[in-house]
Amino acid sequence: FAQGSGGIWNSGLSLGSAGQVVKVNSGASALEFGTVSSDFVKLQSGGSNSAVSSVTFDDLDVSTYASFKLIWTSIPSADNEHLRMTIRTGGSSGATHTTSHYHSAQIMVTGSSGSIATAHHSGTAYWEIGGNAGNQTTEGHDFEIFLYPRKSTHETGHGNFFTASGSRIDGSGNYRYIGSSGTLRTSSQPTTTGYSIYYTGGDIASYDYELYGIK
Repeated sequence: FAQGSGGIWNSGLSLGSAGQVVKVNSGASALEFGTVSSDFVKLQSGGSNSAVSSVTFDDLDVSTYASFKLIWTSIPSADNEHLRMTIRTGGSSGATHTTSHYHSAQIMVTGSSGSIATAHHSGTAYWEIGGNAGNQTTEGHDFEIFLYPRKSTHETGHGNFFTASGSRIDGSGNYRYIGSSGTLRTSSQPTTTGYSIYYTGGDIASYDYELYGIK
């Protein structure tokens, strides 16, 4: 060992891989390289200003992560669209689960008036997260979405839950808070490995996102 301005270092320790840290081994007898253990891990991030029909987050490691957090912002390519979500099964080669087993509900509070509106969607082929969007060039949705892909152990026939909270600006510039949640109600729960987000009647004009895994 040699002591210097940077602390104590084992000169015989070879370099590890990018992103690793130096730590004391399990026997507390030597230094070694390793990864930082975390129960909250950033898995993906990205975005685009080019119109796309949908954005899919696939091949998610549902055996490692019990839930996922998606921070999402987007603008639709047409007025009066709805931000919706479906789930994929079987990884990138699997199919989107589109049977009419989705159940979701929303509450929307208008900031300028305090008025409250509610909606529910029962037995549809998608979850709905946000209400009508506003102007196609400047206004859209900003959401924090929690995704729970595992089958519920508390309610028979329910699984693949989501909860979301966020905001929407309408065409008149009014701010609206939206809270929503949903479940997939079927006795045969699919193994969820991905999610798809899209607007019902038009493309996503632009979007940004960050996806985290929670153990």
